[in-house]
Amino acid sequence: MLPDAPKLMKRARRAARSVTNGPQIMRRLEEPDARALLVEGAEEGIPSVSKVAPILLSEFNTTEIKLAPVKTLIGLCVRAILAEEGYERIERGVRTDADDELFSTGSVYAKADVDDAEPEADGTDDLIELLASVSEKLLTTAGRRRLTARLELMD
Repeated sequence: MLPDAPKLMKRARRAARSVTNGPQIMRRLEEPDARALLVEGAEEGIPSVSKVAPILLSEFNTTEIKLAPVKTLIGLCVRAILAEEGYERIERGVRTDADDELFSTGSVYAKADVDDAEPEADGTDDLIELLASVSEKLLTTAGRRRLTARLELMD
C-alpha cells in the first residue's frame, strides 16, 4: 500500500456520495474481480479503466455512467484502489482502445518503488523531502546544487 492510499480512498469515498450511484459504483470497483482487472491493466501498461468499463456498462445505467462526473469518480476510485495495491500513476490522458465504449483516455499505473526502510525518528527525512520539494519550485539550478551540497554535509 502506498502512503497516500488512505487519503486517496477517503477522497474517493467523499466524491462517491455526491454522484448518482457513486457508492454502488465504488463498491463494485472494490470487489475482487474488478480489483484484479485494474491490477491487470496496470501490469499491461494500459489505462486500467478500460479493463473495468465492460463491467460498469453492463451493471449500471449506460446514460448515467457516461456522464462526466461519474467518469471522474471512476477515475478517482481506480487511483485509490490501485494505490492500495501498491501502484502509482505514471501517465495520464493515455488513449484507450477504440472498442472502449466508456472511456477515450485514462491513466496508466506502475508498481511503485516503496522504500520499506524505517524513516529516521528525528524527522530528518521529512525535512529533506520538504526542502527538495520547495527547491524544485523556487530555486534556480545553481541554488538547488548549493542546497544539495549543504544537505550532504549534514550527513
